[in-house]
Amino acid sequence: METLSPSVLEIRNSFLKKFKNEQLETISKKLNQLFDVEKDPVKKIVLLASRVDIIRKRIDQIYQDENKVKLIKE
Repeated sequence: METLSPSVLEIRNSFLKKFKNEQLETISKKLNQLFDVEKDPVKKIVLLASRVDIIRKRIDQIYQDENKVKLIKE
């Protein structure tokens, strides 16, 4: 359920493309660092939206890893 404006989503997606080859944990740490120093409210919203997207991906990754372990055990 996306409720952000299309312009914020576009900026978020282009921002995340810069980190596409990084691990999710690394991206998450970088986003936290950037958020702490950012002053522009729109950029802060973009960083928060990026963090939410990365958290969703990390949760999905953990879920997939747990299912792999269950399949191996069975």
